[in-house]
Amino acid sequence: MASITYKPISQNESRIYEDGKNVGDVIRHEDIVNPGSFYYMVHLVEDPRGFHRVPFGVPIDATVNLALETHPLFS
Repeated sequence: MASITYKPISQNESRIYEDGKNVGDVIRHEDIVNPGSFYYMVHLVEDPRGFHRVPFGVPIDATVNLALETHPLFS
């Protein structure tokens, strides 16, 4: 299994690394429907599917791993 790490680049954005290689970003957005709450979006490099929203209550790592495992160009 690949090692997933994150490196913050701003207050609301981090780079995603798989075994030391930059594979995308995770971005925190304020939830305008629930003030004071946030949600996260994962965007992988060269992913034609676009952004992956992290479901409420699901760890970011789980969404990143699933997105990487099913990435049409990485497998």
